[in-house]
Amino acid sequence: MLESMTTSPRPTRAEISDVANAVYDGTSAVMLSGESAAGKYPVESVRALDAICTEAENNGEFAALHDYVERNGIEDDNVFRGSICRAAKDIAIKTGAKAIIVESATGKVARAMVHFRPEVPVIAVVTSELVCRKLCFNWGITALVGEEKMTSDDITAQAIEKALSTGLVTKGDTVVVLSSNKTLPTSSTDSLNIRII
Repeated sequence: MLESMTTSPRPTRAEISDVANAVYDGTSAVMLSGESAAGKYPVESVRALDAICTEAENNGEFAALHDYVERNGIEDDNVFRGSICRAAKDIAIKTGAKAIIVESATGKVARAMVHFRPEVPVIAVVTSELVCRKLCFNWGITALVGEEKMTSDDITAQAIEKALSTGLVTKGDTVVVLSSNKTLPTSSTDSLNIRII
């Protein structure tokens, strides 16, 4: 995204605009290739990309645009998933939750959750190493691998334990937990809980 920085210590205006527009479009990740792999200014390239993304996300116009997209954008193809994620964001704000913990087999709920750009970290606990690696490219997600558990209570207990290990939450914090009820024949997320850990 900052190709000129392969040989120049500063990006062009067009490159800065491209990166900022990618952020405004809601992209989860931006990437450098030649600039950091074979360029003369790899550290400067990473710093420039970080500075542009940070500035774009802190821009008031970006916040207004994101609010507009959230209100008028296309809903998740699964109405239950979209609804529970929207509710989780609202509840996290109103309760002062420190994080949203998502128990997910496929990672779909965690990805849907960050569509709403919650103001707190999203901690996804999954059972697949592959799903965990893929989630790491999504905005705002801290992904962790857990073990298969048989009951909903065991899954939630493990997710909270994993969340504590990240340092993003501590004992006494309020968290919002999205999970599925393993006793039902569906594996889709159907439960939202507020917990004080």
